[in-house]
Amino acid sequence: MTSSDDEEIEILQPATRDAKGRLLPGQRSINPKGRPPIIRDLKEAAKAHTRQALNTLVSVMNDSEAPQASRITAAVALLDRGWGKPQQNIEAKIEATDMAKTAATVLLDLSRRARESKLQDLKDKEAAIIDVTPQSSIQ
Repeated sequence: MTSSDDEEIEILQPATRDAKGRLLPGQRSINPKGRPPIIRDLKEAAKAHTRQALNTLVSVMNDSEAPQASRITAAVALLDRGWGKPQQNIEAKIEATDMAKTAATVLLDLSRRARESKLQDLKDKEAAIIDVTPQSSIQ
């Protein structure tokens, strides 16, 4: 077994974490070299073309020969970048539930059903019993 095999085995070992999911002290870093530099380089390269991209969006938006969908998409992209996306209002009805009370209610209901079921079983059994004791014919 080579040292590279040992490293591969160590990488496959799960990291020990605390209750909040953080690595415990002394644990090996999951990403010891940090973020790959290519992501930072890619962002910088893209940012260098911001003016050209905006000009393209403006030219598509203003091009009367371009399809309307393209013009609208370009206009929306420009507005989103200049003013931010519009706020979305969300209506929500939030009700607090006392889970202990709910659980107790469910348990009481189950208990009531079980008692009723047992009583019904007893009534069914009593109805099925045939009295065979001799009747006295003396009057």
